[in-house]
Amino acid sequence: MLKKDKLIIGVSLFIAGVVIFMRQLVYNPTPSLQRGYYFSYPAFFYAVNDIVVFCINDRTQVSIMHELKLPHVSGSCLYDAPYLMKRVAAVANDDVYITDGGVIINGSIARNSNPLDGYGKVVFPKLHPNKFHLREHEFFVLGQTEHSYDSRYFGIIKDDQIFWKAKLILAMDKQIL
Repeated sequence: MLKKDKLIIGVSLFIAGVVIFMRQLVYNPTPSLQRGYYFSYPAFFYAVNDIVVFCINDRTQVSIMHELKLPHVSGSCLYDAPYLMKRVAAVANDDVYITDGGVIINGSIARNSNPLDGYGKVVFPKLHPNKFHLREHEFFVLGQTEHSYDSRYFGIIKDDQIFWKAKLILAMDKQIL
């Protein structure tokens, strides 16, 4: 094989690798998690503190997300809903209770979890029921700030709503604690 052919093959493989890698790159522009680029990948097991990318399949919740003007890629989820990226806060066999003072998971209050009545002119509906005992394949997700639109408002998600796990690879701002 000629040196020129090896170079062409090498460059072609490099470009193919970049294209595959870029398809797995997700940008989070909202403060619900640290802003930045996340590498997304399929997974079959999710644990507390994993970051997951998922869709909400409830038309009412999707209309609220549109009112909030959450960024999204058209056609990605049912009802033209945006993908959401949140951290798993509770998994199967965990007890979750949403109070006016915050979310209590297995007796401990979750950080930055005080529920809001709304954001701007958008009113968030109260979640009923507000107590959950999570079963297998159910998850409760939270953002890192009180202003995140998360399970406090749309409830539990199931594993068939989750598309990927995600890992932060390039932060665009400092992490909020």
